Amino acid sequence: MALPNPSDSQSALELSVPGKAMLFGEYGVLSGGRAVAVLLGDFRMALEFSWCSPQPRAGVFFESDFLERPVSLAVADLSSFSTQRDAEILNPNFNAREKRNLSCYVSGYSDFLRNYLLTARVKKSFSPQFGFGSSSALLVAFQSALFHFFCRENILNERYWDNLYAALLMLQKKGSGYDVAVQSWAVAQEQNLGVNGAGSVSARIVLFENKEIQQNKFRPEVRLLPLERCVLRRFGCFVQTGVYSNTRAVLDSSARLLRSEPFISQQRRWADAFIDEPTYEHCQDLCRASSQQARELGLLPQTSDVLAFVNACDAENIAWKTMGAGHGDCLWVMASRECINELISRTGAASLSVCFAFSEGV
Repeated sequence: MALPNPSDSQSALELSVPGKAMLFGEYGVLSGGRAVAVLLGDFRMALEFSWCSPQPRAGVFFESDFLERPVSLAVADLSSFSTQRDAEILNPNFNAREKRNLSCYVSGYSDFLRNYLLTARVKKSFSPQFGFGSSSALLVAFQSALFHFFCRENILNERYWDNLYAALLMLQKKGSGYDVAVQSWAVAQEQNLGVNGAGSVSARIVLFENKEIQQNKFRPEVRLLPLERCVLRRFGCFVQTGVYSNTRAVLDSSARLLRSEPFISQQRRWADAFIDEPTYEHCQDLCRASSQQARELGLLPQTSDVLAFVNACDAENIAWKTMGAGHGDCLWVMASRECINELISRTGAASLSVCFAFSEGV
């Protein structure tokens, strides 16, 4: 991918960011534990960026089919929207909410943007209801494009991580940053291969760890976990629950759990156990243990469809678990699409559906 020159009067850039899902370590990662995540190349956020200069009306223009209408921000508005209080952040008013999100996506670059009009258009997307990181993909796309354009460096260095993590905290107040780290890693890997999403492997299991969490820095390590394709194909499906999960709200409501050392230690042990032995049989055991904890601590969405479905899974000894800190969006079920569809039909869980099958995606 050719990098645009900031001195040019007009430049363009396309970026594609894969979706992601957390498999193990969703809470332990907040206290420095390792996480196991899957990158989903079949679900992508693809954006086209263009810069124009000089531009008397400098700022940002953002367009997407998921927005009611395009969003624009003048440079003078960038900092004011990104620093609004929580009560204002939750304002249902479209302009206030979406302008604040946009200001977070470009956070750290207001000085650079004073002489430019940045236009961003979403060319390909996936539903936020999957829980595959659509907002984190947007953040990574904006931050990667701006870093390339203005800093003229490759991403995945300290300067990039510092700005990206600050923008993430501005967007959601807290978080481990695993999502933006693994998605940034994927972008860098694909750019190095010159594929930018095209022809890349559709599902990859990766390890994430923040190497300097004790120093309150974001210095992530992301690397591929070597799983044989025949093993990965047996990992079942992601099943959409029909329950939208707000990760930020769930993290706030889970403050008690996040102060519980036994809970955090257990989350970390499951992630470490999978990393040490990433076999199909071991993964089933870990999923069963995790689902039991989710039931005991109220982390499972309490809808009639979800409960009927997981009860049927338990009755037939099918391993499953909740995914991510949000504990909504999707379940990970270690069964085939055909088996899951039969269970959904038999239990009448009409709001559930298979949105990804490992057997079809690797």
